[in-house]
Amino acid sequence: MFSRGSADKISNDERDESNGDYTTQKPDSKEAGSLIVGQGVVLNGSLQVPNKTLVSGSLNGELQTKSLTVESTGHISGKINCENADIAGHVGNNLTSTELLILRSSSVISGDIFYKEMQIDKGAKITGKLVML
Repeated sequence: MFSRGSADKISNDERDESNGDYTTQKPDSKEAGSLIVGQGVVLNGSLQVPNKTLVSGSLNGELQTKSLTVESTGHISGKINCENADIAGHVGNNLTSTELLILRSSSVISGDIFYKEMQIDKGAKITGKLVML
């Protein structure tokens, strides 16, 4: 049911050869079409981000993005649609990842998860349904 994707499928990610896991690259602040929500920042609203999104602070509302990284200090409360996601923080609501979803050991997900491929680290907490796309 859960599987790792191939390294050539995910162009914005890198494979850690030491353990075979994937890591998502963080967006560069100069990269066009990217969003960084820094620690201590609270952003409210519905967002469409064409490239990468990094959340270290709080985002309240719907998010549509190509690649999402939620750091351990990050919180998202709202529906999320993305291709790839690397979650180490808190997500409250439904999360859809059409390619690869990585749940780190510190992640807390409250809501249904729709995914194509998923990697779950030991310690990740999920309250909701898992639905494979």
